Parts: sequence; C-alpha cells; structure tokens
Amino acid sequence: MEYIQAQMKLNAITCQHHPEEEIERRLAQIDTDMRQVEDALRNDLAFRGLLHP
Repeated sequence: MEYIQAQMKLNAITCQHHPEEEIERRLAQIDTDMRQVEDALRNDLAFRGLLHP
C-alpha cells in the first residue's frame, strides 16, 4: 500500500500539466483515498474474521 501511495504521489508531483495548486490538491486527495482503501480492507478482514487486534 505504501509503495502504491508513493508512486501515485510521485506521478502527481512530476506531472507538468497541472499548476502547483492542483498538485497540492491531488496529493491531499491521494492521502484521503488511501485512508479510505485501508479502512475498507480493514473492515473486510474484520468481517471475515481474519483481523485480530
């Protein structure tokens, strides 16, 4: 997950088609999206009984 997040951020930073404000907004959106994915995966594992605290 961390590798994917790092790659997505690197792509956003190195993209030269967007202004600086757009890049900052995209980085924040990537963080939000990754937290949602992690929550969904955690909930799925808990539902299946595979997540142990």
